[in-house]
Parts: sequence; structure tokens; C-alpha cells
Amino acid sequence: MELEIVMQGMRDFERAKGVKIGEGSERSCFLNAFDSNRCFKVSRQENSLQTRREIKFFEDLSKKNIKLSFLPIYYGAFKIKNFIGYEQESFVDHTRGGNYDSVVSLGEYIEDSKNDLEKILHDLNQIKFEMLSKNILCCDLSTSNIIVAISKNNARYVIIDGFGATEFIPICKYFKFFGRKKIERQWKKLEQRLIPWIYKRKRDNSEIKFL
Repeated sequence: MELEIVMQGMRDFERAKGVKIGEGSERSCFLNAFDSNRCFKVSRQENSLQTRREIKFFEDLSKKNIKLSFLPIYYGAFKIKNFIGYEQESFVDHTRGGNYDSVVSLGEYIEDSKNDLEKILHDLNQIKFEMLSKNILCCDLSTSNIIVAISKNNARYVIIDGFGATEFIPICKYFKFFGRKKIERQWKKLEQRLIPWIYKRKRDNSEIKFL
């Protein structure tokens, strides 16, 4: 895949690279040194399957002009030296150099008794509806790769990882019927993962009803 370098007009990644804010088995994530609202996800080219898949995911959405509040803003991809990556909106709190009052996992947000449980489930249902209507595919949904970024008492739910379909021939991407099946399966798994967090909040053994 030929990738255009898009970094706020700069071609020097080392200049733009700020503090490291995350690291996984394939890639690292760095805050943009000049704009803390942005970050870089970077992989070595020989180990960049996930990064390339996510670049393709965001490029496809850009071509369709699809913008959703639960997805990070995508600013473009780049290739430099032996690395490949992309720039996206960052979700980091003040203590780590970001702009949010706090950033917590979905599980932690549910566990906090100050947050309205019914509203949380309603908000999640809205995300599910939009994913189904726009055929937004993720390879995994969990309580850790969905975060809640909080600023001035406004909470924004964001999927931060695992974008795109992992199948060799992703028919779910091209045929909405199969996409819907995949999205429904992922949400069913997420609901099961949410149950222990929700029971920490409930005062009785009544049934948990997802909207």
C-alpha cells in the first residue's frame, strides 16, 4: 500500500514525536509534540499488519465521508525509514500531557456509582445502532478498547483499537448482511464482558436488560 506522508505539513517524524503514551505487541503510540489533541500509532514495517488494516479502515471511511463521534478523527498515514503509522485524535488526560479531565475504560466508567447506569446502556445502544447502520467493523470490542473521555462533565465514548475486519476475504465489509452478523456477534460478546462490571453496581439480582 502506497502511503502519503501526512503530518501537519511536516516530513520529519522525529520532530513531531512526543512522549510515548502506549505500547503493544506490534506498535507504539506517541503524543504529537506540537498538538496534544493528536497522536501517532507506529509499527515497524515487518510487523505492521494491524496498523495497515486500520489505515485501510480509516481511508475507506474518509472516502465515504463517514465521521462518527465514537471513532477517533483520522489525520492521515505515513511511511518513514523502517516504520509505518498514522496520526489520529488522542485521548489523554491532563496528568499525561493531554486535554481531558479524565480518561477511563468503559468498565471503570460503569463501575463508578456517580454515573447513570441506564444512560450508559442507552449511549452504548446508540453506538451499536450507528455501527449497524454504517457497517462499522471492529475485530474486537471489549471494556478496555472502549474508553470514556471526560471533559467539563461531558463524556464521550470512543473505540480506540481493533478497527477493521481480520478475515482474509472480508465479505462482511462488502456485504452489509454479513457485516450485520459480525457486528451483532461482537456486541453479544461485549454484553457478556460488561455483566461483571454492571453487577458491581446493582443492589439486587434482577435481570440485566441491554437496550
